[in-house]
Amino acid sequence: MNKRHLHWQNIIEQWHASGLGPVEYCRQNNITPSTFYQWRQKLRGNDANTSVFKPVEILPSSPKVSDDLIITMSGITITIPQGSDNTLLANLLQALGVKI
Repeated sequence: MNKRHLHWQNIIEQWHASGLGPVEYCRQNNITPSTFYQWRQKLRGNDANTSVFKPVEILPSSPKVSDDLIITMSGITITIPQGSDNTLLANLLQALGVKI
C-alpha cells in the first residue's frame, strides 16, 4: 500500500474507534465527507479480510413479546415495527454501513 492508502486506512481505523457516525467524525476532523466515503469504499474493496459485521449487544429477554426488529449498536437502539417496508430496513442497514 502506498502512503496515501496508509494515511486513509489510519483515518478509517480512528473513525471506527471513535464510535461517531461518519458525518460527525468528518466534521470534527475537518474531512470532506465525500472524500471520506470514497476512501472508505476503496479500502473496503482492497481488504478482503474486512468484516461487514458489527458487534451487537444481546439484551436479556423481557416478559413483553414483540415481533418488532430491535437493533442495538454503539449504545443506540432502533426498533423496526413488524410489517415495515423492506426499503426502510435496507436504507437503515446501508446507513449503518452494512453491505447488503
